[in-house]
Amino acid sequence: MGSKMNNEQEIIQNLFDSDLVFYKPKVENYNELFTMISKELLKRSLVKEGFLDSILLREKNYPTGITSEIVNFAIPHTSPEYVLENKICTIILEKPMKFQNMVDKSLDVEVEIVFMILITDGNKHVKALSKVMELVRDRKYVNQLLNSSSKKNLAILNNMG
Repeated sequence: MGSKMNNEQEIIQNLFDSDLVFYKPKVENYNELFTMISKELLKRSLVKEGFLDSILLREKNYPTGITSEIVNFAIPHTSPEYVLENKICTIILEKPMKFQNMVDKSLDVEVEIVFMILITDGNKHVKALSKVMELVRDRKYVNQLLNSSSKKNLAILNNMG
């Protein structure tokens, strides 16, 4: 049983990649953010053509903004058919950005952190979401993320996650 947990932890750990940490990108809204990140992901062969349209459409129909006691965040994701490798992009925003509330589309959520989830199969999707939810409940982790002064520091923090 111990090796199964270690294997699962390793899989989760491999989702976070220091090359996929984006520190205060110069964007005004999630359309610009998704466009910028999608270009990077395409360049790195992590997603397929159509990823951007798919994630924008999914965000419009099924918003991902989440409020929490510690930090408001978003977990945009899309259909596995557009994803080539399992990863989680961590984006610390320069200023809070409006996302629609996951529970009530009529409400906006001022998001400070975005975890863009890239998953090739639905079963792993649940594990990735669980890990993100666990991390954002950790006040110390969130404070360290928000107070990081550079991309390098964020990468180190992600490896702690």
